[in-house]
Amino acid sequence: MVSVEGAALAAVPAEETISHHMGWNPDYREASDLLQTLPDLGGAYMAAAEAALPTGTRMADRVIYAAQLARKALAS
Repeated sequence: MVSVEGAALAAVPAEETISHHMGWNPDYREASDLLQTLPDLGGAYMAAAEAALPTGTRMADRVIYAAQLARKALAS
């Protein structure tokens, strides 16, 4: 399960994220839902996203990027 600080992050428009280049551009809620279906791997995808993204990247962007990584891995 992904924890998030503050409900305002759930309202971040997808077009404001930095990770829309991966072919699937979910909103925050959709990305969070996907990660929550992967309780054993969701944290690993979050860690990978945090390592790949610049320091100071918003939580919403990290969650979306992590979900994109997970979806790409699940599709292969």
